[in-house]
Amino acid sequence: MLGNMRTTLTLDPDVAALLKKAVARGDRSFKDVVNTALRRGLEAAESAPKPRKRFVQRVWPNGGGVFLKSPQEIKQLLLDEDVERFLEVTRRQSPPVRD
Repeated sequence: MLGNMRTTLTLDPDVAALLKKAVARGDRSFKDVVNTALRRGLEAAESAPKPRKRFVQRVWPNGGGVFLKSPQEIKQLLLDEDVERFLEVTRRQSPPVRD
């Protein structure tokens, strides 16, 4: 465990004013007010939720594949796939053709 630590600390003017007001409000010493404020702030920082890792969406040129320019092209592509799938199923189900 650490013992008392003596240090020099430069405070921003607004922080120094807040500490002086806190000392003037009660019967606590400057040291007690500083220690209490630091303790509360550090404990709050410890218990604060950790920031989540930022999500990054990777993008490849042209979507990583075929670039479709219109809904008609998408419709045609789906129709072509349906036809190919139908022909494949039909070939599997049909008896072999003999010459």
